[in-house]
Amino acid sequence: MPSVTERAGQAADVAGFGPWERSLQVNGRIDGRYLTNGAMLVFCAPWGPIAIGLFMPGGSWWMRIFCVAIGVIFLCVGLALFPQAWRRRQAGAALIHLFGNGAVLERTKGQIFALCYADTPADYVF
Repeated sequence: MPSVTERAGQAADVAGFGPWERSLQVNGRIDGRYLTNGAMLVFCAPWGPIAIGLFMPGGSWWMRIFCVAIGVIFLCVGLALFPQAWRRRQAGAALIHLFGNGAVLERTKGQIFALCYADTPADYVF
C-alpha cells in the first residue's frame, strides 16, 4: 500500500484537509491494458489483414479491399491508443490520497489535484 507523497502532503496542507488516512494506487491495470492494446494494434494486428489483402492469390477485389481496410482500422485505433497510453505511463502511477476533509489525486510524475469533500460531488470522487 502506498504512503502519502511529499507533493500530496504539501497540497493537502495548503488546502487544509487535516490528517492523512490512507493512499491507494488506482488505474494500474487500465494504464497497462491501454499500453498493451495500443502496442498490439500498431505492431501486430494490422499486418496480417493487410498482407492477406495485398497478396491473396485469386481473391476477389472486394475481399482484398475489405482485408486492407480492416488492417488500416486496426492500425488507426492503435495509433490513437498507443501515444496516449505512453504519456500515461510516463506520468507515473495514479494515486489517490485520502485525508480527513479531502482527497488528493496525483500522477507521481505528473499533475496533482486537491479536492475538498464538501465542494466535490460524489460522482467525481467515486
